[in-house]
Amino acid sequence: MRMQVSVIVPTLNEVENILELFQYFKGISEGREFEFIVVDGGSKDGTVECLLNHEEIVLICTSAGRAHQLNTGAKYATARWLYFLHADTRPPIDFWTHLEDMDQKGYESGCFRLAFDDPHPLLRFCSWCTRIDWNCFRFGDQSLLVSKELFHRLGGYDNDRYMLEDNDLVVRLTKGGRFSLRPAEVLTSARKYRKHGPVYLQSVYCLLYLADRCGLSQKCLLKLYRYLIRRPSLKANEQAGASGTRLQRIGGSQL
Repeated sequence: MRMQVSVIVPTLNEVENILELFQYFKGISEGREFEFIVVDGGSKDGTVECLLNHEEIVLICTSAGRAHQLNTGAKYATARWLYFLHADTRPPIDFWTHLEDMDQKGYESGCFRLAFDDPHPLLRFCSWCTRIDWNCFRFGDQSLLVSKELFHRLGGYDNDRYMLEDNDLVVRLTKGGRFSLRPAEVLTSARKYRKHGPVYLQSVYCLLYLADRCGLSQKCLLKLYRYLIRRPSLKANEQAGASGTRLQRIGGSQL
């Protein structure tokens, strides 16, 4: 039986999350076959090293930049469905039921609603908004299911985007095929909100979204984001895709 789904996870310093995510997904899969692809963008915390002895995980080392990492993972994926997932997000326990339902009903892409691991009122409100079927509420933390055929037909993620690449793809998916907003939640970490403050960080995200819709360039968006959260410049992100891709492990074989 052909493998049904390739789970693609971009990482950058996720040693505390990535193996736990793999074990969680394996647990909810109950023996179903899946492909778990980790695309690392240059971690310095031991993320790559902790994966080297895990034969079931496909590890790809490439340059930083989320769109580039996700596209690279999709390039090596072998399953009919692609599932793009953040390392700090956990899918619903009935994930496979939703995938099978989408398959049977002819959907070509879809995502889940969102819940945070923090009871802050603003985060609860933001989570509630993700049940509204508007593209302005669709972002990567909700994870994304898409058929491999449709993903490649639409050109995948935009490698020229430093920010909001997830929302950009969803907009194109809703135009290019049947999109399903699933009546279940993924649980994602609120670690960035706890670090910067929920009100402040959500205000930054709203500003960036509006600036993008108004046509501000990606480089300007990235500079604005780094200024607002006081994040140092990461040249690797500005050169996403510039270095070659190295397939570190596939099917347990070192390459």
